[in-house]
Amino acid sequence: MEFQLKTRSKSIGIKAERGGREGVRMKAIHIISRREGISLRGLKRVEGTTYRSCCWAFSKEEAESLIGAWLFLHPVAKSEPSEFGGIIKGVEPAKRDGDVAIKDGYAFIVEAKKQGKGRRWQGADHYMAWNSGVIEIEDPEA
Repeated sequence: MEFQLKTRSKSIGIKAERGGREGVRMKAIHIISRREGISLRGLKRVEGTTYRSCCWAFSKEEAESLIGAWLFLHPVAKSEPSEFGGIIKGVEPAKRDGDVAIKDGYAFIVEAKKQGKGRRWQGADHYMAWNSGVIEIEDPEA
């Protein structure tokens, strides 16, 4: 598909492929989410392709800044590819269970996407990192 972009001085042809989204940059975060049986800890299907991933120790500002970002969950280690991923559509306050230092956390409401599976870890990768920090990636759907 080709478009003509008209400027005051000239017309520029732009080729668009796959919906014209190539080169689109998005926020993303990778998180280690260990297994509970066969499922990832805290990951529950809400309905259809919508899931709730709970409970993460982020501030309200950090959690809300991730709305619209990609979430990638890694069950084993940073060296293993993600087994679940999707776009964060919302956040909600949640209480963290167990013997944890931070009791208040957030759940992410995520629209699962096949492109979220098999992604390699990017971002913070020191020994104690349980998340990558907010990073910028090329949109996997582009």
